[in-house]
Amino acid sequence: MGSKLYAGNLAFETTAEDLTSAFEDYGYVVESALEKDKETDQSRGYGFVTMNSPQEAAAAISGLNGQEFRGKTLVVKTAK
Repeated sequence: MGSKLYAGNLAFETTAEDLTSAFEDYGYVVESALEKDKETDQSRGYGFVTMNSPQEAAAAISGLNGQEFRGKTLVVKTAK
């Protein structure tokens, strides 16, 4: 089982592939998914990324939280 992270403050154009690409610099990405509005299918501006291990998740938080990503300041933390 991996370590699930919350990725927030995403540009609406961000894709799951964009998330995977950003996070894979810190380890193996098991899964990435964006939350979308059920009626409009538009991104809600956040998603979840599952990293392979707690160490990789910690590296991703350290490396990405507060960084600019597609024109916005990324929020990355452990998912609740």
